[in-house]
Amino acid sequence: MDSFIKTPQQQKIIEEIRSLQQSFEQREPELDAIGSFPHQNINDLKKIGYHTLTLPAEYGGQGFGLYEYILAQEAISQASGSTGLAIGWHTGIVLEFAENRHWQPEPAHWLMDAIKEGALINTAATESNAGSPTRGALPKTTALRDGDDFIVNGEKINTSMAPALDYIFVTAANEQDEMLTLVIPKSAAGVSIEQSWDMLAMRGTASQTLVLENVRIPASYVLKTAAAKAPAKGWLLHIPACYIGIALPHGITRLDLLHLIYRPHWANRFPKHRASKALSEKWNWSSQQPGTFYTAQLSAMSMQKTRLPCKAHLMRRK
Repeated sequence: MDSFIKTPQQQKIIEEIRSLQQSFEQREPELDAIGSFPHQNINDLKKIGYHTLTLPAEYGGQGFGLYEYILAQEAISQASGSTGLAIGWHTGIVLEFAENRHWQPEPAHWLMDAIKEGALINTAATESNAGSPTRGALPKTTALRDGDDFIVNGEKINTSMAPALDYIFVTAANEQDEMLTLVIPKSAAGVSIEQSWDMLAMRGTASQTLVLENVRIPASYVLKTAAAKAPAKGWLLHIPACYIGIALPHGITRLDLLHLIYRPHWANRFPKHRASKALSEKWNWSSQQPGTFYTAQLSAMSMQKTRLPCKAHLMRRK
């Protein structure tokens, strides 16, 4: 990783994370249990200001961008993959806002202040048997207007970092079948977390089910409409960065990872992924090529993003 560190600021970020790695590794066996969550790891990261890593400087944050974020995610995951995946959603969503400023001004302002003071956020969009929201499926969760408020009802699965969240960004359909993203305080009446998560090697992410029963929130808590989309989500590179971090301490190179994920027959079945094979043959994915491997691996890694952490976890146990 040191070959990828370009500035004294980046060096400081990585050194602070490395100072926590031994403690993270010692706690790692606890995260194999159902219902576990790395509370202490998250608190330690907050103590070094990691929750403000990508928070814009004008809101009191550190104001770092995608490169520093990816470096940091890899470093965290070298000691605890679940911790990296969990906190990465918060830091990445903040980065998306910093790059696009696509939230409504009023909630954006108080959310940034809350994050500066330690609040953690994540989006809850996935629902059982509801189709893919990324492909235009409307959520079954509803947000119905009642005077100056919305009444929200529904369930969301795979809500990562659920035990530690302060605010949850929930997608819901209104009376006109328009999709809204609403800020739901986890402390609001009618909000509960159902223990449903049992994923091999990822139990510590605590990606539980969010249950919303007649949750009343002010209409001003609409964070964005369906039209307010970010043009790109480069911050999702934190996912492969976490997997790389899990694998590297065990002698698995970045080229090994690409070969582990890639299967030759995919190139025939999925032509758009042929670039991954071409790139793996063209470049030696070593530290001699700093900064080149992240983008090239994203499409291949995203196809089996749940398989890799399991394989890496099993490798750790050999």
